[in-house]
Amino acid sequence: MTTGAQMQRDVVALLREHGYDLTFRRPSNGGSYNPATGAVSGGSNADETARVVFLNYTSRDIDGTLVQRGDRKAVMAATYNGTALSKTPQIDDELRGEGDAVRILSVQTIKSGSSILAYVCQARE
Repeated sequence: MTTGAQMQRDVVALLREHGYDLTFRRPSNGGSYNPATGAVSGGSNADETARVVFLNYTSRDIDGTLVQRGDRKAVMAATYNGTALSKTPQIDDELRGEGDAVRILSVQTIKSGSSILAYVCQARE
């Protein structure tokens, strides 16, 4: 078995055994900004379901600036039920569910060759 195939099996197993389904949200598509109130009205959120597992940063990783206490790594599968996610995670997207809502601060990819297996996102409440 190739290293890439083993990595894919490991990522799939991690998400299957320890992950759960969350709402992957791109906030407020469209809408209009009211400078008097500072609020955005109208528009809609672009939601889809994603399989995610949260991992903690080690105390060595937490520098108080880029990585703060309470930040977590969110490993998100690039597919859901065999279908590719309709969007790639980006800064300010959200993960919601299981009584939790976090904002994505940075995104890295886990690849095997040219295939994206998962995204590793820094997430903050």
